[in-house]
Amino acid sequence: MHAYTAESIVNNKETDRIKLLQHFEYEVLLTVSQLGNDAYPAEISRRLTKRLDRQVSIAQVFGTLERLEDKGYVNSQESKPEPVRGGRRRRIFNIQASGTQALKVTAATFSRMSSATRIFENEYEEPSPA
Repeated sequence: MHAYTAESIVNNKETDRIKLLQHFEYEVLLTVSQLGNDAYPAEISRRLTKRLDRQVSIAQVFGTLERLEDKGYVNSQESKPEPVRGGRRRRIFNIQASGTQALKVTAATFSRMSSATRIFENEYEEPSPA
């Protein structure tokens, strides 16, 4: 297993074809990774609403999951119907190896970007409420 750090992703042929994830894509993919076999859009939406402290719709999540699936970062399959009358099938998403790699590369890049902004810490003041 390769440890991804900000230094290790620079000029690394292994990660050249991995595109950086957008912030919301990163959050959705991270949640899929954390949920394992319970990664279906409604549960992902609930988790993201709590973590991001804003309303995240199932439609936002589903659209992002479809993009991630097109990129090969996740795959999906339908579950068996829930064991209740009229139980529905759920579309369950699972992270792929390329998705895990994209998470690591993006996290390392976010970390590098964050450390680069530390030079402004003393100059930045929170805006006062209006």
